[in-house]
Amino acid sequence: MLKAIELHGFKSFADRTRLEFGEGISAVVGPNGSGKSNIVDAIKWVLGEQSVKKLRGSEMTDVIFSGSAGRQPLGAAEVTLSFDNSNKIFDLDTSEVHITRRIYRSGEGEYLVNRLPSRLKDIKDLLGGTGLGTQAYSIIEQGRVESLLQSSSTQRRVIFEEAAGISRFNAKKQEVHKRLERVDQNLIRLSDKVNEVENQLKTIKSQAGKAQLYRQYTARLQELRIQSSLVDYRKNAVLKTALLDELELLSAAEKEAQEHLDQFEKSAQETNRLVEESNGQIGRIEGEIVAVKEKIVSEESAVDFQTKQVQTHDKEIKQHSRQLLELNVRSVDTEELMRKTYDEIRNSQKFHREIDATYRQCLEAAELLAKEVEQKRDSGLKLRKELEEKHRTISRISGELKGMQSRAQSLAASREKSQAKVEQSRLQIEELTRTLAELKQQCNDLVDSVQTHKESVEAAKRQKNQRAEQIVRLDQELQEHKRRHSDMSGRIAVLEELLSKHEGLSPGVREVMRNSRNPESPFRFVHGLVADLFRVDVESAPLIELALGLSAQHVVVSPEKELFRYIERNSRQFPGRVGFIWLDPNPHELTGAFGEDFTQRPGVLGRADHFVQTDTQYSHLARRLLGRTWIVENITVAKALYQESDDRTNFLTVGGEFLTADGTIIVGPPSGNSGVISRRSELRT
Repeated sequence: MLKAIELHGFKSFADRTRLEFGEGISAVVGPNGSGKSNIVDAIKWVLGEQSVKKLRGSEMTDVIFSGSAGRQPLGAAEVTLSFDNSNKIFDLDTSEVHITRRIYRSGEGEYLVNRLPSRLKDIKDLLGGTGLGTQAYSIIEQGRVESLLQSSSTQRRVIFEEAAGISRFNAKKQEVHKRLERVDQNLIRLSDKVNEVENQLKTIKSQAGKAQLYRQYTARLQELRIQSSLVDYRKNAVLKTALLDELELLSAAEKEAQEHLDQFEKSAQETNRLVEESNGQIGRIEGEIVAVKEKIVSEESAVDFQTKQVQTHDKEIKQHSRQLLELNVRSVDTEELMRKTYDEIRNSQKFHREIDATYRQCLEAAELLAKEVEQKRDSGLKLRKELEEKHRTISRISGELKGMQSRAQSLAASREKSQAKVEQSRLQIEELTRTLAELKQQCNDLVDSVQTHKESVEAAKRQKNQRAEQIVRLDQELQEHKRRHSDMSGRIAVLEELLSKHEGLSPGVREVMRNSRNPESPFRFVHGLVADLFRVDVESAPLIELALGLSAQHVVVSPEKELFRYIERNSRQFPGRVGFIWLDPNPHELTGAFGEDFTQRPGVLGRADHFVQTDTQYSHLARRLLGRTWIVENITVAKALYQESDDRTNFLTVGGEFLTADGTIIVGPPSGNSGVISRRSELRT
């Protein structure tokens, strides 16, 4: 029961005003313009009214007191409703329930339940089933009675459902349906993201393998460089030892020569007096001295050369030591990169497990909700059939009652006429007897007619029941079509988003496709990706993607010299690898001559380019890329035909096995991430 309403700053209530409501009927009276309607607006506003028009304003802040000649405008408006909860009408453990709504001049607002911040949804859930609310029967404002009398059965049904306390269940049902639709959309998006993450995981695994190989090769290279340095060091050490030994020998020879020179000088001093006699001997001795000096000079220069070589070898040893340190640092960096890669792999696996658990929980919740909805639908159908049966019974009884009343009136009139004409009718007994016989015949005819009409009515009832069952079946089919339409709409949105963002393409291809829209760019001659130009059925799309491989992401361009010169000058500036296919067909592509024809052979489904539809100007491109690939039933057929084919023919099975022209057999499940051709085929379908 409503106990009081407290207003402060709401419309004409500038001061804090509290209205108490006792037991029985309370009335608010006053002249026009005194604010009676503002009290109704305040009750609707605090119960969650969001329509500014129904509150007689242009924006929500219009409910705040805007000031008068003697009062300044207020900065906020607040309304509080106090309810008696002694009978536990509200699902709260308090004897009184206070619902408050507050709005500020800045446009910010808040709701409070028992002075605690709350949400509008919580207030609606609290009021649901109690008959309170902005659209409920508890507020009958001016003009509402007339609108209720003129409303349709559907509009009146809302009021009856609110009075019966089932409106909150309908609201919860609608909310659950919306949540399920959002869950379905999220599951579709999550499945695509999981596919993307799986694709990234494979790439990371490949990179991790390459990093491990790089680490092994780096370690092996380090070992080989160390061994090479050790071998060079040993060679240089042996050479240094030999040079030192030779240097010692030369030093000894120099000492001996010096001793000989000393002896010769002594001999010269001793034989000065014999100079004239021994000129020839002195000349010979001087010649020997010159030869010895020349040998000493040559030996000294050799020693200097060997010393320089030793210094060079020392420098090389130091350089190899620095290279060894750099290789150790690079090895540490590589190990750090490996650790980060393994951490990313573990995080991706953990994220995949969490997504899978969430998906299973959503499926279980959806199954429970579907069972509950089916039960409620069956009970509603039973109630509808019982109501229709009662309506038919009432109509039949009313018809019989009217017939009996009209028959009684006609019999009374006939009786009065008969009493007045008794005397006159005695002479006409025979005529009346004949008339009676005719009437009996007519009565029999009427009985037969009534029986016929009853049979028609029964047939109509059976037809009506059949129509009702057909309506139920069609309603179920309609719901199924709506669900499929919702699923398809979500999938279409995901596919369009993936195609618009060029997901799955390399950064270089994305850059080229983005620049192709610029009429001044050299990429204005781009016709599109190979996947964009080929139209394939959904069933054949995965096989065509396997047959094309990386060619599906290649860019098709016109053979313009300007574009070729730009690619030639800026080939290193692309953010990623880009493949270009020139539209310059050769005679073989135009005539379709591509080796032996296996069309009529058993187990052959056809040549791959026959599964593709494209414009006439790109038909030779389909023959170029797919004209030498045949699609067969299994690998056995492919192996048999491979023995008869030339060295340029490939074979692809419906199971995904690929036998290339060089004899390589590629097996295993394809990538979980759908390619551009599959996405476009699915979107087109």
